[in-house]
Amino acid sequence: MHTCSKWHCPPLGFVKCNVDATVCSSTQVVGLGLVLRDDTGSFLACQMVLYASSLMTKEAEVLGPLTALSWACFMNYSKVVFEMDVKTVVDAIKYYKEDATEFGSLIAGSITFFHLEQTFSISFVKRQANEVAHTLAKETCFHACPMFFSEILSCIYAYLSLMCSDSHH
Repeated sequence: MHTCSKWHCPPLGFVKCNVDATVCSSTQVVGLGLVLRDDTGSFLACQMVLYASSLMTKEAEVLGPLTALSWACFMNYSKVVFEMDVKTVVDAIKYYKEDATEFGSLIAGSITFFHLEQTFSISFVKRQANEVAHTLAKETCFHACPMFFSEILSCIYAYLSLMCSDSHH
């Protein structure tokens, strides 16, 4: 299996949504970082999302793809490649097996989109290729409400300019 350690543009006509989650245990909040870029690598938008929750990290990570799917549909994107750096979540979505745990229940909520919608896909990437979403997720813990941005934030600017590779994969 090929895993990327550098961010790559999505196929022509697609957008890519990088997703990451963090658990802010001191405030019992799950923070999500979502970043959308087009097929040239240009920044489209980002979102920081908060969930008041005491979920464990593994379960919190599942909220990322669910939230990203909803956001991509809201933004009217129909061809989306989702990437995250948690292989257990990606594999659970791609190769779903019934699971009676809380993790399994959350996975079941996202598989319909990924299995029925031919223009949505999810892939595992190394943390280095997902650093922008990871940074946003960590930043979320310092904010009191969800935020949407159509401009590049200073906390991710350096990562966006250093990590973009113009080769499609």
